[in-house]
Amino acid sequence: MIVGRLPDVPLDADLPISASLISQGLEHYQAVARWIATLPFGRNTNPLDWRLVLSEKRGTSSTKHAFLAELARELALPINLYFGIYLMDGKNTPGVGETLASNNLPSIPEAHCFLRYGRWNIDVTRSPKAEPILQFFEEQQITPVQIGDFKRTVHRNFLLKWATSQGLSLTKAWAIREACMAALSQ
Repeated sequence: MIVGRLPDVPLDADLPISASLISQGLEHYQAVARWIATLPFGRNTNPLDWRLVLSEKRGTSSTKHAFLAELARELALPINLYFGIYLMDGKNTPGVGETLASNNLPSIPEAHCFLRYGRWNIDVTRSPKAEPILQFFEEQQITPVQIGDFKRTVHRNFLLKWATSQGLSLTKAWAIREACMAALSQ
């Protein structure tokens, strides 16, 4: 997770995101990142609204990292939001192995968000038991507003090519991917 590589700067009570975090007893960027890392994995009621991570006390790689990216922007920190597509399996994403096995698949492409600070990729959603993601097939910097349609379109286009190569329809591949996400939320 390497949250300790993030800048440990104080939040600013005069700024809106910072003020909402300070009111909850969080005073530094690193502390916020560590706190968000402890929140359960789960989709927010509006998966496009990263602000809900704070009130709903949960999030996905998209919403949790978008929240931290927006807080970094507010504090003028050089931390950027990225997403990449990797082959998700039971080792690098504990909790999905059974779903994949029941569909006779060793892995499936997944879009995953993370932060980049300098040369470091920072991920507050990965389990310490997970093997590292060794390769992203596609990787790009995005803004928090791109965690919805933009990211989903890139992901679906990649998944379509992959599914075709596996003899699957996009509908079937997406359903398997959704079942994997449901397994992670339990």
